[in-house]
Amino acid sequence: MTEDQRQLLRQTRLTALALLVCAAWCPPALPDIYRYQDANGDWHFTDTPPPGYSSDRVLDIAEESKGPTTDLAARLQAKFKPATPIEQATLAVVTVKNSTGEGSGFFCTSDGHILTNRHVVRPLEYGQLAEMQAAIAKQEQEVSSLEASLAQGQAKLQQMEHELASLSAMMSQSGHRSAQDGTREAYERLSESYQAGKNRVAEFERKLNFMKRHVRQARDDLDWKQTVEAVQKAFDVVLKDGTEISAFLQETGPDQDLALLEVDGYRTPFLATSADVPLPQGLRVFVIGSPLGMQDSVTSGVVTQVTPESIFTDAQMLPGNSGGPVITDKGELVGISVAKSVATGDAVSAEGFGKAIPVAAARRAFPVITRRPKAK
Repeated sequence: MTEDQRQLLRQTRLTALALLVCAAWCPPALPDIYRYQDANGDWHFTDTPPPGYSSDRVLDIAEESKGPTTDLAARLQAKFKPATPIEQATLAVVTVKNSTGEGSGFFCTSDGHILTNRHVVRPLEYGQLAEMQAAIAKQEQEVSSLEASLAQGQAKLQQMEHELASLSAMMSQSGHRSAQDGTREAYERLSESYQAGKNRVAEFERKLNFMKRHVRQARDDLDWKQTVEAVQKAFDVVLKDGTEISAFLQETGPDQDLALLEVDGYRTPFLATSADVPLPQGLRVFVIGSPLGMQDSVTSGVVTQVTPESIFTDAQMLPGNSGGPVITDKGELVGISVAKSVATGDAVSAEGFGKAIPVAAARRAFPVITRRPKAK
């Protein structure tokens, strides 16, 4: 290989390395990347070539970030070809994955803002923590009670051991055969009871130790989830076509159960938050989300009651619907699903009313969603 060929190979490798690094780390807003050769023949890569050096552009980050794959709105529109306002609205709905499960959300601007519930991205912080701690505390109390029962069983075995020792001594000391026979029968009966009790206590102790390990693991897992949740900013969101992309937590609502995420570098389908739609009782509405892990699901019902803080409907709502949109038959956004109200003591799957946060509350919490989007 000649010196010129070796030099060309080195340049090619350096260029490939620069492309790899830039593709992995540079955000779409970064300027172009140039290369230049210094007096020693070494190649350098920079966004600002120094004066006096001949340079050429090796990568335009802005151009690389553009393309058909970044236009999610057009891609989903072409793939699903929605025929109704309801189907059109589903293009904007996503599944949001968190440390303990998943919920729903939806794009509310064309440049990637996602509305969801705070409890979807901070489930432990927003109420689940107390429930999980209470469940673990109850298990720990059960363990303590079982430990007390085990101690009683072990104490009874010790008492039986003393009685067996006494009977054994009586048999060796007694000079009368009839007395020895009676003592021996008592010893044998007690010995059988002792062995059976010993086996029961051993099995009880084995099960108790298993339960203790389980409870300890549950406590450790909860502590770990708390640690992870406290610092987690990135979340996987699943689009209608199953594609997963990363979204970043921007802020949580100060008063309402709301959170705002954002994906960067995409043009997205969205549900507008600007309009205040009249909500008379009996208005037909639709709830979109991922209940019980069933992605892209739609249920319907009517508005039953409206308060300044909440919208109640009889539309079916289950775990996983949280954070999804509530819309009219025209596809107009009216609220963000937040919870299901059921009778005290009933399971969440029981009949009840769906509760949503009015879209006006989201506008107040996150003014950015009403601003004109920046070009991406």
